[in-house]
Amino acid sequence: MTFPHGESADVELSAGDTTIGTAEGSTIRIAGVGVSANHARMHHSSAGLWLRNLGSSIHVNSRAVAELALLRAGDRVHLGDVEMLLRSVAEPMPVPAEPMPADKVREIEHGTVVLRGLSGPVSGQVFVLNDVLRIGSDEHAQIPLDSRYAAAEEARLELIGDCVMLVSTSPVTPRVNGWPVQQVVLAHGDQIEVRGLRFMLSAPGLAKRASCEVRAQEMAELKQESEHEMVPPNETATGAWLRLLLMALALAAVITALLLFLPSL
Repeated sequence: MTFPHGESADVELSAGDTTIGTAEGSTIRIAGVGVSANHARMHHSSAGLWLRNLGSSIHVNSRAVAELALLRAGDRVHLGDVEMLLRSVAEPMPVPAEPMPADKVREIEHGTVVLRGLSGPVSGQVFVLNDVLRIGSDEHAQIPLDSRYAAAEEARLELIGDCVMLVSTSPVTPRVNGWPVQQVVLAHGDQIEVRGLRFMLSAPGLAKRASCEVRAQEMAELKQESEHEMVPPNETATGAWLRLLLMALALAAVITALLLFLPSL
């Protein structure tokens, strides 16, 4: 267990219980805003490393922990304002994905667009965005998720010119810099969270967010105009009522004619 901001020296977690808090008897004694005397307890066994909340504020990969959480290498744990990064000896950090061949990488003006994994099983991995990068449990998703809790496609990133768009395709909306979003233009350095996994967009050559948003709005307006031209205009309410009235009058005329001429037959 490491502390990126130096609240404590690195700690190697042994089997059994590890207590964390400000109390003198804590296995890992740390001080920080929001850290209580007996904040949390970790239990390490053959069943894995479990974190138990003892009644304080705990987040794992930006997700609140009410009672228990199973930890894995690369997870980021926040106790109040103190951040801890789990680096397990028994479970090595994932090896970064091999770089894509240069002839298959689409470049923008100042380089490639990549999504860097920051937590959990994707920590340390790099995913290149060429056109579309899908995140989900589908076998064709470039960033696969566990099918037990993830939809076939949770979200996708689209590279449009030198702009990147994040589109949510699941009821559980992703977050960008902590804010839930349905569709948003991304900028270099944005942090994205999908189903508890965190990523960072690395693309120094991206266009400014404002100009991309203007372009996205223009594209949406053009699409609406195109769809409007393809669909024939609907009748107005007045026109519909007029047609019904004319049909009723015609039917009444036919009935009147029948009543007048039938007796003479």
